[in-house]
Amino acid sequence: QHVPAIVKAMMLLGEILGSALNAKATYWQPASVVAGFGYYSDSVSQYNNGAAFPSLVSIGFDTTADDSIRTTGLGWLSGQELVFERGGLPVHEAMRYVVRLVHDMATNGAIDHIMDVPGMDDSEHLRLTPDVAENALIVRRIYIQNGANTAG
Repeated sequence: QHVPAIVKAMMLLGEILGSALNAKATYWQPASVVAGFGYYSDSVSQYNNGAAFPSLVSIGFDTTADDSIRTTGLGWLSGQELVFERGGLPVHEAMRYVVRLVHDMATNGAIDHIMDVPGMDDSEHLRLTPDVAENALIVRRIYIQNGANTAG
């Protein structure tokens, strides 16, 4: 927990045990995520070989809020949940951002100060704002237009 190398080892141990026991599914308790064992095994093996963090087998994504996506279980891995403010972006497009951010947080840890990072295109930045009271990282897309920032 909170140490990426230990989390990776724990996931690999789950893959080894599941293979030995002919598991049909996995249950990742911190996020209450159930996944087919084959998918879990493939995702963890790919992660071990340098691919993205296996977020779909270890993180829950709540898309029921009107205009945000909130993670469940990321706090167990990184010490902080993620709240992505969609700003009208469809959920399927917003998930591209969320999965990228989850990978960064799961492998690098929590964000402790406000920062801007590059978005998906040159005119966009993501404003990362830690919310200590909520134990979450709030993410909002910011557009750069004529030298001025505008929220999106």
